[in-house]
Amino acid sequence: MAREQLILTFTGRDAPSITARLSRILAQAGARLDDVEQVVVQGLLTLGFAVSLDDPEPALKELLFAAKGLGLQLEFRKVPDGAEAPHESYALTVIARTLGPAALQGAFDCALQRETLLRRSKRLVVMDMDSTLIRIEVIDELAREHGVGEEVAGITRHAKPKLREAADSAISAMGLDVILYLLGITGRDIASLEQA
Repeated sequence: MAREQLILTFTGRDAPSITARLSRILAQAGARLDDVEQVVVQGLLTLGFAVSLDDPEPALKELLFAAKGLGLQLEFRKVPDGAEAPHESYALTVIARTLGPAALQGAFDCALQRETLLRRSKRLVVMDMDSTLIRIEVIDELAREHGVGEEVAGITRHAKPKLREAADSAISAMGLDVILYLLGITGRDIASLEQA
């Protein structure tokens, strides 16, 4: 017997643990989760699952019962045999000095990621920005704020590649926050640079 594909859509007031409870029912029924989407707009939940099940009837009964207890509506439909499989979506992130067709002729960085809930939840990008994304060396600017700008700029300007590699290794090993602490640089110093 072939697995049946279902699209399940739950709607109603959002509350804690709804997704966990419904997912648990699907897991206990042996469902294969093909896709999931969740949107909450001003407290109203729309939660959709695309699943495959060997025998969907018992799971649907359990899901309908759970939805009623959670104050949700459940709509479901069977995906017809031979229906086109859902396409994969990807997000392309490009970082360059300028964007557009001209950017592809010069130096740029890019990342291609599958479009998933995990990718959407990421809100932090970490990168080396000095003389790459920005045109200054942050360590030089921080040193200037502490009155030793020329000395530090001279070191960074004339540093040999091996020395720079060693410094990068030290920062990686100790962590940037330790380096900043050893230099006596505070969060207030960094905030003043952000405002400049």
